[in-house]
Formats: sequence, structure tokens, C-alpha cells
Amino acid sequence: MTPQFGTVGPPWWRDKPVFLIGGGPSLRGFDLRRLFGLGHLVGINESMFHVPVVAGVSIDLRFVSSRYDRLADFAKTTQLFLSLGAEWWDEVDPVPSAVNLWNSPLPGISHDPALLRRGSTSGYAALNLAVLKRARHIVLLGFDYCNIGGHQNFHDGYSWRPVADALWADWAREFAFAADELKTAGISVVNASPESMIDCFPKMTIEDACHLS
Repeated sequence: MTPQFGTVGPPWWRDKPVFLIGGGPSLRGFDLRRLFGLGHLVGINESMFHVPVVAGVSIDLRFVSSRYDRLADFAKTTQLFLSLGAEWWDEVDPVPSAVNLWNSPLPGISHDPALLRRGSTSGYAALNLAVLKRARHIVLLGFDYCNIGGHQNFHDGYSWRPVADALWADWAREFAFAADELKTAGISVVNASPESMIDCFPKMTIEDACHLS
């Protein structure tokens, strides 16, 4: 079945900070409910199921295939943005009610509401989504892109093989292509993981990030 492709539109996220919730191990033991009322919460891959969010996002075909039914239920009540690449529908049917976006491997940030720059990870795509949603202040949570305490995720939702450390480092470096562009546009981004491999944005603790709004 060929999917229908859409665009990113309102509601916009420029009125409050946007918290992009990744899956990194720095969130282990952190009560995500503490984020309620602080801003717009966006779940990336499995994280969208751990706390009520205003939107979920994924570019991961493996994740979408394995969580198809749950994503279909999620999309009934919450915006779900999927950007899985060309001809992915040969492997999995389009998720009903999801907004399907084109994606591009080019560096930087897309300002085309029909397209996300993917930067190899759903976290990068979520950053681009926040820009298209007109966010002005963005907080990265769980964007560690490394192992912490022997863990790669704060949850145990993935049964597949862990990502190699070298890949995390490569993927983390891709954020540098977006950093200068976002700064020039007046969009602030902070990384609430002091141990993160992503070093192109100012870092702070999760506790400090909770007092930004």
C-alpha cells in the first residue's frame, strides 16, 4: 500500500520550550512526569510510550515494524510523524493517521514542511521537526549517543542488537551540521546530558533543564 505524504503544520510550538525525549541511559531513574507543564513534550521512538506527549517521531523502520499496532493506537489521539525513506511501504503498511514525511540525508536543517533531514537518527529528525513546528527553545533529553553504566537506553524496550560505539560517535557528529544554522536563526538548543557525545550544543544537567521554562 502506498502511503499518503503530508506536511508539518499547526499547532505550533513557539510559545513554550520543546523537550525532545530520546531513549538514552541518562534518563534512567528520572521521572518523566516531572516534565508536565514545562513545555511541549515530544517522544522519539519508544520514549513516546513512556509519558504523554504532544507528538511522536521516528525514522526507524525496525521500530515501526515491531510496534505497528501500538503506533496505530497512538496516532488515533496524538500527532505521529514518520519519515522512513523511499519505498518503505514494501516492508510495512502505512500507519493509519500518521503524518508521513519525506526525508533527506543532506546535512543541516530542512525548512520544507514536507521533508525532514534525518542525520541518521530519529533524534536528529525530531530536532528538525521541532524547527518546522516553529520552536524557539529546544531541550534535548536522553540524547547521550553513548553507553552510560553499561546501558544504551533508559528503558528495556528494544530486543535487537545494541548499536556499536563507533556508530554513536558518527551519528553524534552529524548534529554539528545543524548547530550553526540554528544559532543563526535564533533557535536555542541545550543538551541535558553532560556525558553526551553531542558536543555542539551547550550542556546542562536534567535538573537544570527542568528549571528553564
